[in-house]
Amino acid sequence: MSYVSDVLQYQSLMQHFIDGKLQTAEFITEYIRKWKKDRDEELSKKSKWVEPFDEILIKDLNNGLLSKEDFSSRWDVLWGFTAKSKAIQVVLDGVFSACEVHCGDPEREAYELDEGGLRNEVTSLMFELKGLLEIG
Repeated sequence: MSYVSDVLQYQSLMQHFIDGKLQTAEFITEYIRKWKKDRDEELSKKSKWVEPFDEILIKDLNNGLLSKEDFSSRWDVLWGFTAKSKAIQVVLDGVFSACEVHCGDPEREAYELDEGGLRNEVTSLMFELKGLLEIG
């Protein structure tokens, strides 16, 4: 996905937040903006298809015409995913989700993250991301 081609920009954003060079609100705003832009760019690929191939694959899976393994393989080919790109995407999506559940209110829900929780989650995910980027 375009997220993966921009992985170094995501990594830089994350590192600046971890290092305290970006305030929490600024990091969240910039990260979510970039993630949504990249998501929309990726989804725009569908407009170039002659048929809704993704929907056809889903329908075939739901109708038992494809095994989960066949579906997954065809889905990856359709979107150009590799094992590494999918693993990177999981990390980047994890940061997005952490940003989405951040709450600065001390009366937050148990699942919501305060600033320290968000920074800890981003730090953990950065560790994972660096490991994936070292895999070549």
